[in-house]
Amino acid sequence: MSPADAPTANNGSGQLLLEIVTPDGRQYLGPVRFVELPSDTGDLGIYPGHAPVFVGLSGGEIRAYSAEGIKIFFVAGGYVRIGPDSVRVLALFAAKEENAQIEEACRRAKDAMELVGEEPEQQIEDELALLRIKLEQAKRTAKTAKLRVEG
Repeated sequence: MSPADAPTANNGSGQLLLEIVTPDGRQYLGPVRFVELPSDTGDLGIYPGHAPVFVGLSGGEIRAYSAEGIKIFFVAGGYVRIGPDSVRVLALFAAKEENAQIEEACRRAKDAMELVGEEPEQQIEDELALLRIKLEQAKRTAKTAKLRVEG
């Protein structure tokens, strides 16, 4: 079964409300038909009507299938609350895939998270600071590309 063939949710809408939030604020809020995400226990596929569950979020990709297409977000750690008509992601880091720089930033975020408990705190802070710089560069690049397309 493909995400486009998702069964109708108990609420009859056939959609989930996906919300992705980080310490920097809300990164995404919108309706989707299907969500794939990396959990601490393995990858999950979530259709409308899913049983309520609370799971840990692993580093990787969230793929959200909607009427507009597939949206991809790179995430690093956190938690997910799944309900019959909603998926709420509380992530330490999340960035929408817009160019290769964001993918690199996500990889660095995952690497930084793996350092927790194994390296001095200053090294973790340095990695996170570098990640923030890379993310800002990626956002500026994406904005410039969008302006060129629209202009």
